[in-house]
Amino acid sequence: MPYVIAFVVILGIAIFVVWIAFIYLMRLLGFLIACSVVVAAFTFTAGLLWGVVLPIRVLRGRASVTPRVATPQLIRDGQIFKGAPRGAAREFGWDAAWPLYVPYQLRFDAAAVRGEAALLVEDVRGLATRWWPTSDKVLLQAFLSVARFLLLGIPAYAYILGLFSGIFLWMTIVGVIQALVVSAQWITTRLLRIRESRHMKKHAATVKCTRCYRETNMPSYRCLNPQCPRIHRDVNPGPLGIRTRICECEEKIPLTVAAASRALTAHCPFCDAELPRGAGSRRVVVAPVFGSVGSGKTQFLASTATALHSMSEDEGTPTGLSALTPAAEQFLASSVEETSAGSAPLKTQHHDRPEGYPFLITGHGSDVELHLMDAAGENFVHSDSSRSLGYLDLSTSLLFLLDPLTIPEVREQLALSGVGVQVAQGQASDAYASVVDRLRDSGEDLRKKKLAVVVTKADVVAQIFASEPLPEDSAGVRGWLYSHGGDNLVRRIEADFQEVAYFGVDSTPGVSARSASHPLRVIDWVLANGGAEPLSAGPVDPPSPGTDAPDELNKEAAHS
Repeated sequence: MPYVIAFVVILGIAIFVVWIAFIYLMRLLGFLIACSVVVAAFTFTAGLLWGVVLPIRVLRGRASVTPRVATPQLIRDGQIFKGAPRGAAREFGWDAAWPLYVPYQLRFDAAAVRGEAALLVEDVRGLATRWWPTSDKVLLQAFLSVARFLLLGIPAYAYILGLFSGIFLWMTIVGVIQALVVSAQWITTRLLRIRESRHMKKHAATVKCTRCYRETNMPSYRCLNPQCPRIHRDVNPGPLGIRTRICECEEKIPLTVAAASRALTAHCPFCDAELPRGAGSRRVVVAPVFGSVGSGKTQFLASTATALHSMSEDEGTPTGLSALTPAAEQFLASSVEETSAGSAPLKTQHHDRPEGYPFLITGHGSDVELHLMDAAGENFVHSDSSRSLGYLDLSTSLLFLLDPLTIPEVREQLALSGVGVQVAQGQASDAYASVVDRLRDSGEDLRKKKLAVVVTKADVVAQIFASEPLPEDSAGVRGWLYSHGGDNLVRRIEADFQEVAYFGVDSTPGVSARSASHPLRVIDWVLANGGAEPLSAGPVDPPSPGTDAPDELNKEAAHS
């Protein structure tokens, strides 16, 4: 019995001791939990603040992770934009320029922030487990594990939670701003493109290269930096910029053709030839002449250029004239010089692809770029010889220069008159057919083009036919041709073209620019067909006396 009592007493004491130990252990755990909660609150706050500061450090380059830079090279490598560019740059690839910060560079910056946060999380987790003591005793190890979780684990996870909360807050704000900015960019881009389209339509702006004879509404532009060789193929607002873009050399480039044409040097996107300043922002009217060797093409154009120059020098007229290329400048200077000397211009040299002469005409409504396109008569011997003259396809108006002295009936009268003058080589119908047949073979619809039949050497005709010189109106010139042996050619022309105008011109230096026989009247017709204002500054001089074609011939011609 005493043993039982002793055992009970000892057992009671042991239970009491264990209970006391458990009470103190619970107090200790409670203290640890309280400390853990307090520390967790502080670490959560610290993590939250650091999550807000972390993106700033990353963007300033003071973090372990450096953001990738959305460079022009990455764009060319296909790592920034999805797919190839559209529009004018589709054949060249993306232009060498820096993309918009939002959203393209912002994606790399956000990825760097997330990477830096991941590294920081690994460091914090490692710090919470690296130096904590361990034990082989199961109970002690369990206690140490619980204490580690309370003292380090909970504060560490609280810090991580605060960190990601701060970053999430930053990401949310950035996401909202990005959505607003991208929406604003999209709207602005569309509005700028609509305004650009309306500007181009209003001014019928386009580019027609005088070297390769091709047409586009988006020229290429060389960077403003003289040390930079880069050419920008598409200056429409888009992912490379809204109002301006930054070239790879960090030069600022204005966007839209209207803005770029005022500041940058334009190039043809097909042959890379340098284009006149302002190309692409104005109406272009092409005046292509064709005819036999010696039909008067060069003299016709030289007389036109000289008259335009005189009008620009006259303070009483609003006309302004600028030669836009060295070739045009040289042609204008030689034309003025030869006219002043009273000599005829030199024959055009034969080239398979002659360069045109672009001039800027101002003072008559909106600016107009007039291209005088000349080619040697050897280019119009047959259809194959004119195949390289692609500029004939660019214009809706064609100028066929016809030497009336090539008509057999007129040549007979020339021989009888004794007037000494050069006669064009070959048949006018062959030169006409060389162009018309080529256009038809290439699929051109001739009914959509307009033809001016320009009967040259009106001064010589007046000497040969003193009683019936070339009339000064279209119907009269047509009737004259019809009644003097050109009826077959007239029939063929009017069978090919739906709209034909006839002019009798005198390109000699002494003819007044106000005369109805001056080549400027033909240029007025070309400009009017191209949607531009005519150049006529006043009434036409009264026509010289002459006789009209017989009524029956006029009726037959009208019927045909």
